[in-house]
Amino acid sequence: MSLNSDLRCKFSNFVNKQLEKRNPDYIELLERRGRIFDYLNIVPKRYQDRVRYSSFFRFISPEKLEGKRVVVLDDSAQHGRSLYVERTFLEEKGAVVTTLCLIKRKSPPEPFLDPDAVACLELNDQEFVNVNWAMQNYLQANGRTLDVDHPERIIQD
Repeated sequence: MSLNSDLRCKFSNFVNKQLEKRNPDYIELLERRGRIFDYLNIVPKRYQDRVRYSSFFRFISPEKLEGKRVVVLDDSAQHGRSLYVERTFLEEKGAVVTTLCLIKRKSPPEPFLDPDAVACLELNDQEFVNVNWAMQNYLQANGRTLDVDHPERIIQD
C-alpha cells in the first residue's frame, strides 16, 4: 500500500476535524519526531503555532499546564503504550488530554493501553503493517529520515 493522496487527504481531514472539535492549547507530536505530520502538512496552518514536541512538556511547570487542552498526535498505535504514557504524564501535570492516532491496530496481541485514543483508521494486522511501511517509505523516499524510531524496519530490508 502506498501513501497515496486519498490516504493523505483522509489523515488531514481527520486531524483538522479533531482539532476543530477540541481547540487545543497545545498539540504534541509524538510520532517519528513529528516528521510525518510536518512533511504531509497534516496539521492545519492555523494550529501550527501550538505544535510542541515531548521535550517541551518535560520542562514546563505544572502550573502552566493546569487546565490546558493538549492533543497528543501519533502516527500509529500498535499497543497504545506511547499514547498512554504521555496521557498519564500530562494529566498528572493537570492538562486535559485527548490522544489521537492516524492508524490503530484493530486487534493487538495484548490489550490496548489507551482505550480513549481516537483513530483515523482501525486496521487489521496486515493493513496496519502496510500503512506503517508506506509512511516510512514515504519519509525515506523523500530523504526525510533514517528510521531510528523503528530499527526493525532497517533490519528486515
